[in-house]
Amino acid sequence: MQDGKELFKASMFAGFEMEYDYIELKNILVEDAYVDTKFDTESWQRYSNELNVSQLQRILRENNLKISGNKSTLIQRITENLDVNKITSDYRYFLTSTAYQLLSTWYYPVYFEYLQNYEFHEFEYYCMVNRKMSNDDIVLSFLDEHETNAIEKKNIFYYIKNLDVKSELLDDEYLLLRNELKHFIALLNPVFLDEVYYRDYFLIDLENIRLIGDLIHNEEVDFQDIFNEVYDEVEQSFGKMIVSVRECWKILVDGIKKPYNQKEIKFLQDKYLLEIKQYNPTTLDDFF
Repeated sequence: MQDGKELFKASMFAGFEMEYDYIELKNILVEDAYVDTKFDTESWQRYSNELNVSQLQRILRENNLKISGNKSTLIQRITENLDVNKITSDYRYFLTSTAYQLLSTWYYPVYFEYLQNYEFHEFEYYCMVNRKMSNDDIVLSFLDEHETNAIEKKNIFYYIKNLDVKSELLDDEYLLLRNELKHFIALLNPVFLDEVYYRDYFLIDLENIRLIGDLIHNEEVDFQDIFNEVYDEVEQSFGKMIVSVRECWKILVDGIKKPYNQKEIKFLQDKYLLEIKQYNPTTLDDFF
């Protein structure tokens, strides 16, 4: 039985694109010592409990040791009497100490937790080039660059997703508030949205509005001033807006006071998507 999840994680370290077939991928990972069927001290400590009783008994039997006892007894007997580096698993591959050493580097866990929608090697290279920056600044700067790329590519979905990831990483409530406001304003102003995506696009994110409402209760700075600043920032980035700052503000304040129901959301969808269509009538057909 192959452990696909572990192999996938390990493949991030192998320095190649995921265009290889499974056998080729496995062979490269084994050759580069990121996975192995042989245990080492670390992998034995991590995985020995996942072996079943018959597998543990086989190891003991092959080494002329007693096979009686429960699972924990068998594991202890193997640990105390055998060199675990010589034990081979017949049912899976394990991450090696080499792989776990890389996992302990700060940016690998960050990537696996938050950034799997981005190219790993791009992020790794960005970390190396900007290693004089603090870890937090590297990640946020990386996301800032992708935010700019999303605007250049005129991809509103890419832009919003990038803001979502940034919100997961921000600890500062003021910066988080600004990021969530940017999310709210951008959703209402999808100036790059092609008509073919209207049916699947939602102008209102109730969780986004709820979070903004929670954040403003802890913020001493004038909320409307912050909102206006962020609106201006989005407008400068997008180059044009569809819903005015006054309308955006009213929609937000009303949603904070009382969460929108489905009927109200549909009304806003119908009203503003029609305006968006009139404002930006281009479809994908125009590009072919």
